[in-house]
Amino acid sequence: MRFKRLHASFGQLCGEELRLSPGLNIIERPNETGKSTWCAFILAILYGVNTSERDRPGYLTDKTRFRPWNGAPMEGSADIVLDGRDITIERRSSRNIPMRDFSAVYTGSGDSVPGLTADNAGERLTGVGKAVFERTAFIRQAAVKVGQTPELEKRISSLVSSGDEAVSYSEADKKLRSWQNKRRYNKTGTIPVLRAKLAEAEKKLRTVETSCEDAAGIRDEGLRLKAERELLSEELRAHRAIEADEKLRRIAEAEADARSAAAAAEEARARLLVYSNTDDGHIAALRDAVSSAEAHGEIAETGRRRFDSAYADYEKAAALLTASRFAGQDRGAVENAVSSAERLDNEARDKKKKLTVPAEIAAALCVVLAVLAVVLKGTAVTVILSVAAALCAAAAAAAFFTIKDREKFLTRLLSEYGMSSVFEFRAEADRFSELSEAAENAETAQLSAAAAKAEAEQLLTEAEGEALAAAADIDPRVTSLSEIPGMLSTLETLKADYERLSADADMKEHIRSALESTDAPDGPSADLSQFARPRYGREETETRLEKVNAALDNASTQYHLTLGELRALGDPIVLSGEINELQSELAEQTAQYDALDMAVRALREANTDIQNRFSPLLGHAAGAVFSKLTGGKYDTLTFDRALDASARAHGDTVSHNVLMLSAGTADQVYLSLRLAACEVVLPQDDPCPIVLDDALVSFDDNRAGLALDHLKETAKDRQILLFTCQGREAAHFAGDPEVNVIRWTDEI
Repeated sequence: MRFKRLHASFGQLCGEELRLSPGLNIIERPNETGKSTWCAFILAILYGVNTSERDRPGYLTDKTRFRPWNGAPMEGSADIVLDGRDITIERRSSRNIPMRDFSAVYTGSGDSVPGLTADNAGERLTGVGKAVFERTAFIRQAAVKVGQTPELEKRISSLVSSGDEAVSYSEADKKLRSWQNKRRYNKTGTIPVLRAKLAEAEKKLRTVETSCEDAAGIRDEGLRLKAERELLSEELRAHRAIEADEKLRRIAEAEADARSAAAAAEEARARLLVYSNTDDGHIAALRDAVSSAEAHGEIAETGRRRFDSAYADYEKAAALLTASRFAGQDRGAVENAVSSAERLDNEARDKKKKLTVPAEIAAALCVVLAVLAVVLKGTAVTVILSVAAALCAAAAAAAFFTIKDREKFLTRLLSEYGMSSVFEFRAEADRFSELSEAAENAETAQLSAAAAKAEAEQLLTEAEGEALAAAADIDPRVTSLSEIPGMLSTLETLKADYERLSADADMKEHIRSALESTDAPDGPSADLSQFARPRYGREETETRLEKVNAALDNASTQYHLTLGELRALGDPIVLSGEINELQSELAEQTAQYDALDMAVRALREANTDIQNRFSPLLGHAAGAVFSKLTGGKYDTLTFDRALDASARAHGDTVSHNVLMLSAGTADQVYLSLRLAACEVVLPQDDPCPIVLDDALVSFDDNRAGLALDHLKETAKDRQILLFTCQGREAAHFAGDPEVNVIRWTDEI
């Protein structure tokens, strides 16, 4: 990926813009014109701003340090080429949270870039997390240089490593934690001890300041209380005058109210005289009579509904009975006919069962005997056989006619009632019996309901008469039940009005009498114009005056006690000086602890993120870069387990520790390591830019030129942004069209 355009409202960058080219970009600006701010903005637009950090003595968080100077919200955008496509990412502030809102769209289309979010944007674009990017492709001057003091934090942040990474990590981690414990270990570390001393001094100073403030406050409060006492005393005198005037006014008003209330009560009593009886007994009797009439009305209505229902049931049962085949016949006669049919059917079946076989035998014998008589014709036996045959024939015929006689009677009986079978006859007879019984029951219920209805209506008539009679006792003008509720409502309203107005008249007469006897002023009222309007009521004024007097006494006592405490506590200027010294020392110790903590976390993150990517190729790649930066003077670069670098000059047989080299050469060693780490650690598919902030400031002109040439060569594969305060970088590439030089004078 590479940047095409950066636009920032970030720190001193108030809406400024950078337009960048592929390859090497040199941004030349004087000191304090925003070089480091642009670098910080690049980190912020890629990875966001950590809003959970808090400012502390000696350290400002990014959200505070880079708050826009013009008061605008912290925000910015970047046009980026990623995998051959142009995208635009923006971060804007929301709800006072800097750069909280994030968007990523394809430039020109407005379509969102899938999967690109505020949390993963930096890692998706560069291929690595923020910790790795800061320690490889993001090269500040202070992060490149490693001094001759054992500041392991700088070496770790520069990702110095050797083939045996695990040992280097554990030794550095152990040493860093040991330094941390010396500064913050339970209550014996330097930071807890300083904090305890500072807290005690601050507490003592707060006590002094509080006592001074208390003394001044007590003095001012005493003056205020004295003025308030005078004002309240004058207001109390005004209240007394007002009360005297108010008493006279109340007596006059009470007399007028009593006369008005008596007149109203008398008027209400006159309105009641149109009724014959207004006592509670007559009203209660009328209400009872009305309730009784209403109850009998409900009973009568229930009787009517019951009668209507019973009558409908009766008509339904009668209709069903009329539709029956036996309609109009006697139920007993029908039952007798069915019983006769069943008896004939049973007798026919029984005769048929008993006589069929003998008849068939007699018929057979008749045939046999007749045949024998024909065969033996002319003999003495012929007559006997003929007689026997005749007898058998007579017996068979008798049996046959007996069966047919029963069936004939049965058929005639069924035809008489229009039935096809005895079974059908029985079923229809049973249904006729059920319908007859249901009709009889329905008729009985209908007659009973009619009697109950008549009785209920009679009782209702009597109850309504009693209610009208009770109403007439109160108001002879009432002629119907429907007038009673309105009459009662009007009567009770008038009665309640009279009772209320009468009670009101009695009360106001009592008030008038009481005021005349107990509330009359001792003399004429005073001139109220000489008094200011009181702020409070009489009781509150007296209460406040008592409290003010008590508060004045207490303030005098507290003032003298506070002055004594101030003399005992000491000089606040001396205490302030002691606090400043403790704060400076604590800030220094805290900064050291935070630096160590940052080193521990950075070491842990670097070890976690990139330890599996490092290999012996890192030393070889760094050595090749270092050789170019030194014009071939050094050809080998190695790192031991203590993370110390050693360089071997061309032709030498031994290596020299980086501590033996000049500061500029040491910076070149670690710049070589950074550039090599970019090739070894960072993804090479669409590689991310390298950002350098005054990274060549300690290089001499010759090696700076060699470094610039190497950066230009590197820029063929990845974009490079070199921020510098010097002019030699731009001068080195004067007239070179492949290098984009952006001068501050050109920007403004």
